[in-house]
Amino acid sequence: SRRESMPNTLMEAMMCGLPTVASCVGGVPEVASDCAMLFPPGDVAGLVQSLGAMIDCEDVRREFGRKAAQRGMEFTMERKVSKILGVYQMLVANRFGSQK
Repeated sequence: SRRESMPNTLMEAMMCGLPTVASCVGGVPEVASDCAMLFPPGDVAGLVQSLGAMIDCEDVRREFGRKAAQRGMEFTMERKVSKILGVYQMLVANRFGSQK
């Protein structure tokens, strides 16, 4: 896609330990970090090259899959909920703590 603020599909693939290829849009580079092969949006040659590298080399697939599984653990539902809850708790504390 050309726009992707929160790449849920990428996070799900990473949690499954799948090697991934994705375009560098929105939040993809931040989520993928060094755990996916990234290419510029619209760069067909870059997409073909990245897919070819994944297809041709089992070691590359295995390494990207291993790193993806590790990184994917940062995106579990429990961690997401915990982070969101922490933000709400901080906002409530700041809002009501400043009225004393």
